[in-house]
Amino acid sequence: MTLTSTDACSKTISYEGPLGCPTAKLEINKYAALIAPYVGFIIVFVGLIMTFKGAKFIQFLGAFLVGLVITGIVFGMGFNFLPPHHTNLLELIVLLAVGIFFGVLAGYFAWGFIQKCIVPMMAGFAALVLVLMLLSIADIENFYFKLVAVFVGILAGGYIGNKVNKIVKTFGTAFIGSFLIVRGSSFFIGGWP
Repeated sequence: MTLTSTDACSKTISYEGPLGCPTAKLEINKYAALIAPYVGFIIVFVGLIMTFKGAKFIQFLGAFLVGLVITGIVFGMGFNFLPPHHTNLLELIVLLAVGIFFGVLAGYFAWGFIQKCIVPMMAGFAALVLVLMLLSIADIENFYFKLVAVFVGILAGGYIGNKVNKIVKTFGTAFIGSFLIVRGSSFFIGGWP
């Protein structure tokens, strides 16, 4: 390793050796391709439950989705710390098990919050999407107006979701479930987004 200086404001570090070449071989695509159909079926199954019975199981499904997101985040962050020169299946399985552990833990701790807040949050998110679509159609460019409109839309959606809880719960879970069915199908239907 050599450190060279061309002037007072710049330095160059040079390294020569086997680790100096970009030889990282990340084979996650190989393993992801093997499990994609199974993940797709799981997502479709959860989507079917959400679409047709989601209002009854919304708390379970909310905890499942929280756990799924946390598992993905932990797995993704952990994967970036694996040695770049090789990745074997055992390391990925251990990393996935750690991700699932933290995902289950997050789902457990989110349980009470989900019970109280999931429907107003779904309604607030739906209102956010609606406001953003309307602002886009109206071609409004003022940042502060958009910010206030989004804030008011989220508050109004949350309030409405709290007042008409059952309707929002029924239609919201059906909408999210249908999205999961389509997204999960894309894992095993080739050439689909």
